[in-house]
Amino acid sequence: GGHTRESLLGHTIFEMYPGVEKSNIFSYYKRCMDERIPLHFEESYTFTDGTTTWNNFSVVPVPEGIFVFALDITGRKTIEEQLRKNEARLKVALSLIKFTLFNQDVDLRYTWIFQSQIGLTDEQIIGKTDEEIMIANPETAQKMTEIKRGVLQSGKSAHVQVEYKHFNKILHYSIFVEPLFSIEGQIVGVTGASLDITEQKRTEDEITKSREQLQQLYRHLNDVKEAERATIAREIHDELGQDLASLKIDLI
Repeated sequence: GGHTRESLLGHTIFEMYPGVEKSNIFSYYKRCMDERIPLHFEESYTFTDGTTTWNNFSVVPVPEGIFVFALDITGRKTIEEQLRKNEARLKVALSLIKFTLFNQDVDLRYTWIFQSQIGLTDEQIIGKTDEEIMIANPETAQKMTEIKRGVLQSGKSAHVQVEYKHFNKILHYSIFVEPLFSIEGQIVGVTGASLDITEQKRTEDEITKSREQLQQLYRHLNDVKEAERATIAREIHDELGQDLASLKIDLI
C-alpha cells in the first residue's frame, strides 16, 4: 500500500491502514488471533489512494500473535475477470445461433453440456445417455449413439443430421462429433456441437416446393403453347386448303 518496511515496523495495522477494521481481511486476522486456528483465503483490499489489490492470504497463529503471508494475485484476478466477461459474451453469442456444446465419456454418458435445446436442464442430462434422455425419440437416439460409437472406435470425426420430435413440433439438428483425447493421447470420450437447423430445413423445403410448382407451371405453359400451336396449324391448314381448292377450281 505504498509503505516501506521501516515505516511499518512499530506501528499498528489501524495506524497504517485506516478503516481496515471494517474489512473482511481484518475479520480473518481477528478470528485467527482469537481461535488460534490457521486460515487460508483470497480477498481484495482498497487502500486510501484508491488502489485495489487482490491477495492470497495464509494466516497462522504464533506465540507473538499471528503470522501473515500475503501473495499478490491482482494480475491473476484481472485475467479471471476478463475471462469471465469473455465467457459471458460468448454465451450471449452462442444463444443467438442456437448452438449446443457437449462432452460424453466412453460409455456415452454426458459429462458436460452447454445450452441444451431440448427442454431439459443440465442436471437432467448429465450422467445419462441419449437413449435415457430421448425416450420419445428412440430412432434418433439410436442413430446418434451409432455415430458416436463409430467416432470412439475410429478416432475420426463425423457429421449427422437428425429429426427430434418436441411436443407437436419436428425439429432438425446438424450434429458434429469428434473424439475427445486425454493428455496422454487416449480417447476418453466424444465432444461435439449440435446446431438447430429447423428454420434452414423449412426454408429448403419451401424452396424445393417452389421449384416443383415452377416446374409444374412451366410444363403446363408448354402444354398450352403446344395446344395453341396445333390449333393454329390446323386452322391454317384448313383455311389454306380451302383457299387453294377454290383457286384450283377458278383456274380450271
